[in-house]
Amino acid sequence: MALKFKTKQGFTLIELLLAVALFSIVIIITFGAIMTTVDVNRKSQTITTVMNDLNFTLESITRTVKTATKISTDDNLYRFKDQRADVTNYVTYRHDDEKDIIEKCESSNEDIEDCVEYFPIVSDQIKIERFLLRDINTEDNGQPRFLLVVDGYAEITSRIKSEFSIQTTISPRTVNFNGALGLYD
Repeated sequence: MALKFKTKQGFTLIELLLAVALFSIVIIITFGAIMTTVDVNRKSQTITTVMNDLNFTLESITRTVKTATKISTDDNLYRFKDQRADVTNYVTYRHDDEKDIIEKCESSNEDIEDCVEYFPIVSDQIKIERFLLRDINTEDNGQPRFLLVVDGYAEITSRIKSEFSIQTTISPRTVNFNGALGLYD
């Protein structure tokens, strides 16, 4: 007579524990990768928004310089007589060293002392370390040209910091033939 052994179909407890452990490891790694991707996407969108804000600020300054009919500079103040408006408008930009921002003031009076209310034109996440607008015209009576330099960084969080150094040349639209227009004070 032959003995028959009964074989049970199924998995042992050790096999089940091993399968659950492997499954858990795969899920944790996948979840971590998804969360990292979401975090990187959020940071990228925030940096893009901040840099668009900076671009808008620089475009505004460039537009003011290009349309200016009178320009005066003093240390950290850059003042322009704006010809775009129906009324005479004076625009002043300055770099606030304590707050690391660029500020703007508009007034209808040519006197710089009338410009008392400055407002920031960059977001809180942008820190401007250097703001320079310098006349780089080498000819005495030639067309004025200005060098605009902005150095700083965009700081979204303490871990996310993107430095920038922007330089551009600006030339006012009003041609200064023989210095006849008196663009400078």
